[in-house]
Parts: sequence; C-alpha cells; structure tokens
Amino acid sequence: MKARNRRTSRRQSRTASSVGTDNSYGHPTEAALSRLRDADAQVFRTDLQGVIHAVSDGRSVTFETEVKDADSVRELIEKCAKNVLERENIPFDAEIDARVVDAEEIRRLNAEFRDKDAVTDVLSFPMFDYYNGAPREDLEPDPESGRVMLGDMVLCYTRACEQAEEYGHSAARECGFLTTHSVLHLLGYDHERGEDDTARMRRREKEYLEAIGLTRDDG
Repeated sequence: MKARNRRTSRRQSRTASSVGTDNSYGHPTEAALSRLRDADAQVFRTDLQGVIHAVSDGRSVTFETEVKDADSVRELIEKCAKNVLERENIPFDAEIDARVVDAEEIRRLNAEFRDKDAVTDVLSFPMFDYYNGAPREDLEPDPESGRVMLGDMVLCYTRACEQAEEYGHSAARECGFLTTHSVLHLLGYDHERGEDDTARMRRREKEYLEAIGLTRDDG
C-alpha cells in the first residue's frame, strides 16, 4: 500500500513485544521493518462504531501458512480485535496489520527484532506511543484513507494450538487471547512495567474475552 514507506520510517524506533515466556523488548531496524511489511499484506479497520471492514482485496488477515478453516480463524481475529477497540473506546477509524505465520517465520522475526532465537506465539509492533490506552503523541492518519495505523500483529498459529493443548482449552480461546493481548500492547498496555500494570492488562484480557464468550474452560 502507498502509505507503507511512510509508516515504516515512522515506526523504526518502536518496539516489538511478545506474550511468550521470554517476554522482553527489542528495537527493530528500518531494514527489518521493511522486510516485515510485505507489499501484499492485508489490512483491517474499525470505523467509529467499531465495525470491522476489509479494505484490501476483500481480506482482513494475511495467512502465510496453511491453517485449517482459515475463514473461521480470520473471523475470530477480527472479532477479538474489534472487541478490544470498541471496549477501549477508540474514537477514530483505525487499522491493524495482522499476519498468521508458521513457527519458522515467527522465530526469524523474534530473532531479528528482539534478539530471541526462539519460537514465540505472537509479536506486536506498535505504531505510536500509547500508555494504558491513551496516546502520548499526535496520531497521524493516512492522508489517503484517513485511518490511523495502530501497528502490526504477527501470530504463530501452530504455537497457539500447542499452547491451547498445554493449557487445556480450545485453539479458539488461545488465538482470541493472543489477539486481545497483542491489540492491548498496540494501545500501550504492558505486563512488564510492574505489578499494577500487569494486573491492569490481565483484567482487561479476562474481561474482554469473557465478553465474547472465550474462557479458559471453553475447551
């Protein structure tokens, strides 16, 4: 998309985060961001009423690995992202780039962005400096679409399924949790800043997932 080069340079100082057990932050280089931003990546958005709209080629989530029942997974990711944005009262048209990848690709990104040579479950790449749901800088909408790019989510579906089995709940619940977790990171919530911030993020995750019927005992 035409705005990608602008967004790439704008985001080169942002950080990537992961929900996996190796949680830490790394600073992506401009070259790394350029490789991350696939020219064919699809975008989904939410309007002022929080309704998800596909804006590119009729698709909202890019699948770069084979996923059984991909349409259902796409719908789940959209639903969970929409849910967070609605409940966080985001008052503008927003975009999030979402990619579903395999273990090899997320391991490569984890190593490149965070110096962690290991498979993780989800990576989040914020576009703007948010703090607990509030922007700490002016948000710049795309001059052509008028929408604000909040950032990127990269989800490893195979790892999500493995964790679902480990935790004893459904893959849907795990993917829903990872999507919710990632979007909260894009909005500046951080479980690594201390006990209060951890509790704040965990409360939102639990509340938002339960609101759409995704609980730990849904499997």
